[in-house]
Amino acid sequence: MDHRPFTSYIVIALILVSIFSPAATASIVYGPVKFERTNGAPATVQDNFSLSRINGNYTLYIQNGDEENNQSSSSLIRLNGETVVRTNEFNQNIRLIEKNISVQEKNELEIQV
Repeated sequence: MDHRPFTSYIVIALILVSIFSPAATASIVYGPVKFERTNGAPATVQDNFSLSRINGNYTLYIQNGDEENNQSSSSLIRLNGETVVRTNEFNQNIRLIEKNISVQEKNELEIQV
């Protein structure tokens, strides 16, 4: 019987794509940050970030798993109290989730892993 501890990872990065540039440029405004789940009940992690400007299109990128295929089969992500990624959007076959999101000057990210 295999007694290795269960571990899964999700990595989150928030990308800004400026709408004011003729050649769309992208810059990372949050992350990448790695969130780890081990044995036991899911844990909720909160993180805050601020933006000096909120003009533009924002995309939340979630990498599900690491290089050893330790993927999450159920996680939940909320931004400013709004669910942006639901538990049923995660599974062992999903490696990348992309979501267009709205942000504020001050933001609270809540990740349940």
